[in-house]
Amino acid sequence: MSNEMTQQEYLSALIETYRGYKATPPQLELKDEQSLLKDVVSSAIRFAESEQVMQQLSEELFKCQKGECSFQQQVELTEKQMPEVLNAKMTAAAYLMKIISNEKRGINVEFTQ
Repeated sequence: MSNEMTQQEYLSALIETYRGYKATPPQLELKDEQSLLKDVVSSAIRFAESEQVMQQLSEELFKCQKGECSFQQQVELTEKQMPEVLNAKMTAAAYLMKIISNEKRGINVEFTQ
C-alpha cells in the first residue's frame, strides 16, 4: 500500500472521529503520525472562525510540536472540544486529503482563503 493511500486512510479515520464515530486508523510510524496531526491542526487554524477556536488550536499545535499528539489523544479531545474546533479540524483533514490526492496526480494546489 502506498504511503499516500495510508495517509488518506488515516485522515479519513480522523474525519470520522471528529464526526463522533469510532474509527481505526492505519498504522503509521510515530513520526509520520505526529507530522500528519501537526499538519491537520496547523491547517485547522486557517479554517477557524473565531479567536477562541484559533487559540484552542494554537495550544493544541504547541502540544503537537512537543510530540504530545496521537490518534488516541484526538479521540479523547473530540469528547471535550467545541463543535467549531472539530469542524475546523475536519475541514483541514479533508483539505489535506485533497492535497495528497492532487500530488499523486501531479496537480499543484495552493491554499487561498
